[in-house]
Amino acid sequence: MIYFYGPGAPIQRIKDASGPLVVQPPKESPSAPPRTADRKAVDSGSAEPEPAPAGSSDTGTSEVRSESAAVVAYAVLEAFLKAEDAASRVDLVEPATSEQDLAATVLKGSLPEVARIFSDIPQNYPDEQRTDFPYRVSFVVKDSPNVDFAILVSKRGTQAPRVFLPAFLDLVGGRLADFTREPNRLPPAPFHVYLEPIDGCYEKDVPGADRRFTFKLLPSPFGKETARAYASNASRFRKLVEDPAYPIRWGMRRRATVTLEWNHKEDPAKPFLELVDLNSPDWSP
Repeated sequence: MIYFYGPGAPIQRIKDASGPLVVQPPKESPSAPPRTADRKAVDSGSAEPEPAPAGSSDTGTSEVRSESAAVVAYAVLEAFLKAEDAASRVDLVEPATSEQDLAATVLKGSLPEVARIFSDIPQNYPDEQRTDFPYRVSFVVKDSPNVDFAILVSKRGTQAPRVFLPAFLDLVGGRLADFTREPNRLPPAPFHVYLEPIDGCYEKDVPGADRRFTFKLLPSPFGKETARAYASNASRFRKLVEDPAYPIRWGMRRRATVTLEWNHKEDPAKPFLELVDLNSPDWSP
């Protein structure tokens, strides 16, 4: 059971996260009639506003709004995970996607049972008028340990929070796993991942391993990587990772957008997964 704190409204209990979120307006409470002097002032239009209580500020309101947004974001995620078809999810994702396109993905039906949802600290981007709500969702897998995936819910401006679809499809939807499972000759493709750079390359089958370093590609901040990609020590990517001001650094796991390609050129008999671009140290477009 979760609670929704509407600004200026009493606590509302949301019984079913899969239903629409409706915030009822606050009920007006009866008040005593104004005194004669006050009534004359109101009639004449000369009434002055009452001074604010000492020590009052907008901080409390901002905190309530922030808490409300976090609660709504969690409710949106729950509704998204519990939905049974694409039609129920079409208004819960961003960027806007047609029901037909959603139905062509893993979102066409019910998702696996959720064991637990872990929430992280919301991240605000004032310049973009965006707040990100990161989650780690643990799914139940029959006869195997639970599998964790990172899912991001974003709120932009005054819009309702929505699940960031591209990252969901890359990770939970299996696009990253499908692309990296075995060598292919598909064109370079971008993916949303959790990225961890490792100094050095320890795979003997990677051509020129002594001249490369490793990127672990993970579905969440915890657990085993989905795959490993490699980059040259002479590339700009190593310079970025070694820059103290850059968000992605050695041994740290962070959301990132990368472009991957299978390299067949150096040794056609030993193709390897190459990181050809580090698009962003985040999942933002």
